[in-house]
Amino acid sequence: STYISGMDKYTQQVTGYLSARFDPLGARTGRRSSKGPNFQNWPPYMRPIVISRYPGGKIGDFDYRRLEVVIIAWLSGDERLFEAFTSGDGYIQVGRDIFGIIVEEGTPQYKAMKSLVLGVDYNMGDEKFARELWTRHKVYLSEDWEEHKRQAGRMRRKYLRVYPGISQYLEKREDELLNTGQIVAPNGWIRHLPCPDGRQTPGYGHLLNEAVNFPIQHTASFIIACAMLGIEEELLELEGTSITEYYSMLINSREKYLTTTNTNGIIL
Repeated sequence: STYISGMDKYTQQVTGYLSARFDPLGARTGRRSSKGPNFQNWPPYMRPIVISRYPGGKIGDFDYRRLEVVIIAWLSGDERLFEAFTSGDGYIQVGRDIFGIIVEEGTPQYKAMKSLVLGVDYNMGDEKFARELWTRHKVYLSEDWEEHKRQAGRMRRKYLRVYPGISQYLEKREDELLNTGQIVAPNGWIRHLPCPDGRQTPGYGHLLNEAVNFPIQHTASFIIACAMLGIEEELLELEGTSITEYYSMLINSREKYLTTTNTNGIIL
């Protein structure tokens, strides 16, 4: 749950308490998800209404896509990709490794590198990758669609040659899916994905994508959650409060808020 500050229909400042349910396995890919509302789908202009529970405190808005690349590099054992996103320049390094060119952040070439890495790592095929560049990022490798698609396919295959651990990771996840009907994340959590008819199972493509995504996104989700708890615990220690005491207080406050009338400005 969190506190929010926004404007009501009469343009007056209001503060309320927003209650939501979080599920660590709610999303098919293993990310945390929320209900009532789904915070992940808030557009950027809505996010500033979330305010800190600390007086004068700040709210951080972080994107862990780069973390996911580090995790897949670690899981796949591809040292070159791991170094590119830990001690290297990330997507800029990928541009150098694959094409021998310098790409600058914010350029179409940089967007193409991001789309290539994130797409291929999550089992995106040639045509879908080509369409992602063409329609979403407005990156055209050729004015002709068919030629654009052929060049996108060559980009994807070269990426897999330069970083061979990715191909091995994808193959291992498919083998695990077909042989066990489930995927096990590094922390032991299990995603059951029954495939009674093997590759002929209806919706097999979606099952395979979940098998590839789950260990990566689930692990990223847990790393971020642990970091958030660690930071909060250190902040509380500065105030002489334990995290257990603090969460007990939050639970009591939530019970008080949600068992009174709506005059407190609660949004349910």
